Amino acid sequence: MSGPNFKIRLFEPGDEEQCLDLFNRVFADDNPDFEPRDMDTWRHIYERNPQGHKTLVGTDLDGNIVANYSSCPVAIQVNGEARVATQVVDSCVDMAWRRTLRKNSLFITIAMEYQREFCDPAKPAYNDFIYGLPNENHYPLGVRLLGYTPVHCPLPRQVRAFDERYSDELMARAPGVTVEDAALADAVDTLGALFERHAAEMPLGNRRTADYLGWRFRDAPGDPYRVALARRDGEICGGAIYRIGVPWEDKPVSVILDWFGSGTDEPCMAALLSRIAAVAWEEQHPRLECWVTPAMPQRDLMRSLGFGEDLTRFNLCMVLFSPAYDIPWVKQNWWLTMGDTDIY
Repeated sequence: MSGPNFKIRLFEPGDEEQCLDLFNRVFADDNPDFEPRDMDTWRHIYERNPQGHKTLVGTDLDGNIVANYSSCPVAIQVNGEARVATQVVDSCVDMAWRRTLRKNSLFITIAMEYQREFCDPAKPAYNDFIYGLPNENHYPLGVRLLGYTPVHCPLPRQVRAFDERYSDELMARAPGVTVEDAALADAVDTLGALFERHAAEMPLGNRRTADYLGWRFRDAPGDPYRVALARRDGEICGGAIYRIGVPWEDKPVSVILDWFGSGTDEPCMAALLSRIAAVAWEEQHPRLECWVTPAMPQRDLMRSLGFGEDLTRFNLCMVLFSPAYDIPWVKQNWWLTMGDTDIY
């Protein structure tokens, strides 16, 4: 597709240098804390994703890339059926081309072309849906022109500030369960197997397979993620992936990105939280945060273990293309955690 002074086409090998340069220019604008992304990180996000990537670029008449609309596809399941969805990330337009956000603007045009290219139910392996957390500028624009549908806006989070007694209090709620630390390199297969064992509990959500977990966490640049595993009678019954001291919202926090095991096993969750809280206290970051959407049974467990709920600044939105289900069903059934996004 072309406009009066631009062209939109599929990403081609060799475009990555210009896409990275565009990203670093655009996201550095008015952001003194921005740290430029390097090529290895770009390749990890896109080229090494086990589902590949779906990206369009916009060029000027000289062939220079002045926009890109990129996404990270992910395997999902819908009532046990394997499908594909995608999170739109890092899409941007060169500052010189952001004169307008009207229907014929470059940003709107490339976004609409993406939907035609990758989200048509008549095409094989189309995206069941696009999901994302649009910022305050793009949220109303997306709702008005691109079909963004609010699902949880704002998105809730589970929060607990704690003292040194909290870890012991939690272990008292975990009879018969022990916890151990594990290296992600060793734990990915175990966590993937735990997901498969309990996958039927999740009506809609990202499939946490070993290849996905290896890409999303184990091989992430900087190696920021940790794992706790819980055992009962010698068998692993649960796990959690977490980070300590994430620099976020003007204060470092400790975050739990994902849960593994039964969503209704309170002693297992209590034991995992006990270990994470002990590490966070030792490293002087005594506040835990976690996202569990209202459909997830883990939400009730966290409330029973002392967490409160407040609202994030994020708007969780979806553009749904599958004719097999609707947004009210999504709101009642979608499992989504911090690990399902590119934020943490």
